[in-house]
Amino acid sequence: MFASYLIRLVVDRQKALPRFVAAYINSEAGRSYIQSHLTRAIGQVNVNATKLSAMPVPFPDTSTQEGICAFLRSTKGDLREMRSLQAQDLKLLDQLERTILERSFRGEM
Repeated sequence: MFASYLIRLVVDRQKALPRFVAAYINSEAGRSYIQSHLTRAIGQVNVNATKLSAMPVPFPDTSTQEGICAFLRSTKGDLREMRSLQAQDLKLLDQLERTILERSFRGEM
């Protein structure tokens, strides 16, 4: 059973990989399509299954889809690593700022 705001998509695996379709739906083009087909009712925004199933999705051959999905996985891993490094840099900058302030207040600068 699904809540009224959940839609289950079943992909024809002869044409597309589910993770490729999911990636396309979450891409700028997919989100733009959904944005343009939203309906508003009682303060809530919705897109129905009929409009979602009519979304034009490009279907390159499955080996190309695999390559795209592999690239996206790799990119997500790189992004996670960069975010981790950024968080470490922010901690170091915070420590540096505290150290500079402490030394300034002690007259060591």
